[in-house]
Amino acid sequence: MPPSRKSQHAKLLRDNRKHYDALLKHQGGGCAICGRPPKKRRLDMDHDHRTMEIRGLLCVRCNRALPSWIDFAWLEAAHEYLLHPPYEQLQKEST
Repeated sequence: MPPSRKSQHAKLLRDNRKHYDALLKHQGGGCAICGRPPKKRRLDMDHDHRTMEIRGLLCVRCNRALPSWIDFAWLEAAHEYLLHPPYEQLQKEST
């Protein structure tokens, strides 16, 4: 019987706990996205849910804000959308 996702996740965190301090130092002492240092609790060990590969340490806020389905193409499209909202473009064309 193959291991459950929950047991794979637990093993991942257990095996990589020894790397937490080195990774935290490598990230400058804070979350890999926002840079905030850990306060009351340790940063979350973020990982790819398909491959179980570690990506970095994230604060709870950034970890929860980063859905597992996000990919680089989506991020580029979202960035373009925020820089050039369609409504803004429509307003420019109608004047």
